[in-house]
Amino acid sequence: MGVVTGHLKHHVRYLEVNDLKYIFYYPIVNMSGGMEVIIKLQQNKNKLEPEITVSYAKMDHKLNRIICEIRQYEHIVYGTIEDKSYEIPLEDIIYFDCTEGRTFFYTQNGTYECKRNLITLEKELAHTTVLRIQKNCLLNMKYLRCVSPYPNHRLLAEMSNGEKLIISRKYIPDLKNMGREEML
Repeated sequence: MGVVTGHLKHHVRYLEVNDLKYIFYYPIVNMSGGMEVIIKLQQNKNKLEPEITVSYAKMDHKLNRIICEIRQYEHIVYGTIEDKSYEIPLEDIIYFDCTEGRTFFYTQNGTYECKRNLITLEKELAHTTVLRIQKNCLLNMKYLRCVSPYPNHRLLAEMSNGEKLIISRKYIPDLKNMGREEML
């Protein structure tokens, strides 16, 4: 339910047939002029795992952003702190950074070292909300609060935890392709 955000107007209809429960939210209209979305939730007690199906006429940046947000929940990243290993869900990671040949990732709860390099992580997380913003940094767009101009045609990214990261001009087009052109 947290996928569609903004000012929403919706109607809800509940239906139960045999062992299946349906909840329809229709139409959900983004009042700022965005796309119309119909969300259908179906409870099936015979299903072992949730299944998400997205039907669309044309893929656009906003729909792609929703899909990337959903895909983010598939990934776990392994990190260590003081020789203890942890499994961290990707949705909890704010950004990845490489310093002196070592890769780290940052969450609200701490900094972890990761055994994978940024190139490997970038490939594995290609269809998520993670985006390269510098040669040595990957950013989780979920935590991007705002951007502002920075010297030499770069951008300054402010994260939800207050940290500020520089977006190199080389990677600004990727930010636009991720569907965040409204921030630029």
